[in-house]
Amino acid sequence: MKEERREVLDGLPQRWSQSDSAAANDIGSLMGLVSEPAVRSYVDTVLAENIQLKQSVIDLRSAEFARVGASSALWPSVDGASSARRQRVKTGRTGDYSNSFDLSATLNWEVDLWGRLADAQSAAYSDQDAAAQDLQAARLSTAGRAMRDWIQLVTLNRLIQLDNSRISSLKRTEDIISEQFTRGLGSLGDLEGARASTESSRANLTDRKLQRDQLVRNMEVFAGQFPSSRLKASGKLPTVKLPKSGFPLATIGRRPDLLAAYARARAADYRTSAAYKELLPKFAINFTLSDQASDLSDLLQGGPAWSLLGNLTAPLFDAGARKATAKEQDLAAANAWLDYRDALLTTVLEVENALNAEFSLRKRQGQLARAYEHAQENYRQFERRYRDGLTDIVTLLTAERAAFDAHQALFQVQQEWLQNRINLALALGIGL
Repeated sequence: MKEERREVLDGLPQRWSQSDSAAANDIGSLMGLVSEPAVRSYVDTVLAENIQLKQSVIDLRSAEFARVGASSALWPSVDGASSARRQRVKTGRTGDYSNSFDLSATLNWEVDLWGRLADAQSAAYSDQDAAAQDLQAARLSTAGRAMRDWIQLVTLNRLIQLDNSRISSLKRTEDIISEQFTRGLGSLGDLEGARASTESSRANLTDRKLQRDQLVRNMEVFAGQFPSSRLKASGKLPTVKLPKSGFPLATIGRRPDLLAAYARARAADYRTSAAYKELLPKFAINFTLSDQASDLSDLLQGGPAWSLLGNLTAPLFDAGARKATAKEQDLAAANAWLDYRDALLTTVLEVENALNAEFSLRKRQGQLARAYEHAQENYRQFERRYRDGLTDIVTLLTAERAAFDAHQALFQVQQEWLQNRINLALALGIGL
């Protein structure tokens, strides 16, 4: 299965297909994307209190102890034992008493002739490295989600403000229709149509508030807190800087999830090597010191007894069990390298998609900003014409709805644009 190891980096691009924008910045850390204190404070709280991150820390500690256990197999183990015994032996009508004290120490050591134990130790070190990188990847992912959630919350607050403005505008339209009706220029149907639009907008506002409240509670739980709906965010979107993309090889060298996948593949290789070495003979040494005396002070007087045993064992027949285990581990290692290859492909895809989205979302924002200006002007024109009796209520309400829809679409593309920059920084492996 060595071909999987050799081909894992085949075809890796030397450059990204999308070049950096002139607005790109050298960002030293993910937290450097934003400067707003409220956002940074929330992210800090999440990083300190998030339950999943605390579990990742426990996983790392578990991997550290597993590494200690694997390393200890390379060293001799020494066991000590002691006992004290007092017994009565009946002699005639009386009895005699005797004491006996025993002391022993045994050293056991498997000599690592072929490096099998060293391979197991190296696998444990790689597992520990993978767990450490998993923790860093989890911290980055958690911080990125916290930033995206904050942007979404601010956007929902802005959309709620827009819904309130829409309702106020529709109420003004109702007043205009009522005025026209009293002058004999409108109809009761026009007034009912305007009222229906107002109630529909109120329903949208209720749904938007529900979304906002649910997001706030989710964000509080994500920060390790009981949901209280007390989290507040300002109505202004934070500024998110555009990070420079650099080169693909640099990204591979710093993304913790890729480093974790590589470490797991290396651990699988070490386990494969150790599994094949299970087919070879093992040599162990057993050395025992012991002494026995009837008085505690006589122990170790005159030198203890000792024994030295060298033990050589080799597998002769196990119906192919060890060989099958080694082959199975070899397949597991090949699968681990394919996982690493898949992670590489996913990384390149994420970066390319985020770079392409940066260009597209920036272009869409400009287009929607212009569309909003035109929709506003169009609504003002139809409002004047309706006052003069030159158009109907359906046309006026359609123009009004188009203006608000354009404004809402502008808010939402701004949210997507800022969140995409966070996704790009995560895809590039920019650390905390």
